[in-house]
Amino acid sequence: MKNSILIYCLLFSTVSAQENRKVFNLILHSGIGTNKLFVTEKAPNPSIPTTSKLGLNLSIGTLIEYNYFSKIQFSTGIGFKLNKFRTRISGITTNETLNNGFQPIEIYDTYILNYLSIPFLVNFRISNKFNLGGGVSYDYLLNKKMIKSVKNTKDPVFGRSNSTFYPANHSVFIFFKFKLHKNFSVLPTFSLSPHRTTAQSFYTSTGPSASFDLHFELKI
Repeated sequence: MKNSILIYCLLFSTVSAQENRKVFNLILHSGIGTNKLFVTEKAPNPSIPTTSKLGLNLSIGTLIEYNYFSKIQFSTGIGFKLNKFRTRISGITTNETLNNGFQPIEIYDTYILNYLSIPFLVNFRISNKFNLGGGVSYDYLLNKKMIKSVKNTKDPVFGRSNSTFYPANHSVFIFFKFKLHKNFSVLPTFSLSPHRTTAQSFYTSTGPSASFDLHFELKI
């Protein structure tokens, strides 16, 4: 009987502790970083290469963290993100460029995309200060804009060259979480997305994209 009472008291204290524990956390999540498209198909003429310049990532949102387990946390939420991708086609020569002192034509394309993002995260607690995690996000495209810049020519044909961006609707990522304060953390994050571009005039394409971001979390 005495042992039964002790077991009951132990179970009661465990259940009470779980009930009093804060199982859900609300987190403000923001980030800034850079991206780059891979060159997957080169032009038949190697003197007209397509390269990808570093782009820009910005994001902000909220997360709800399920904190029931001591070692593993699950999170989801909603947010907005902006991605700016940049490509460059260079080395194009014509009779006009020869007359202008051998300055090849260069075409710069900038693609600006705004997304509504819904992430799903899994976070593994390694220590009190260090976590490792990963996840996937579903990204709904709100709008897309393209900016073209052509240098060293006045020929309108190059301004109308056919370049197309095919946005991805998801991305996968891994992150390292460093807790700087009880309620504030920094998360270096690496992600991949199947974005791609084509420039049919020069038989080139790029994609997918890789990103490196520095995210910040504030637990409220």
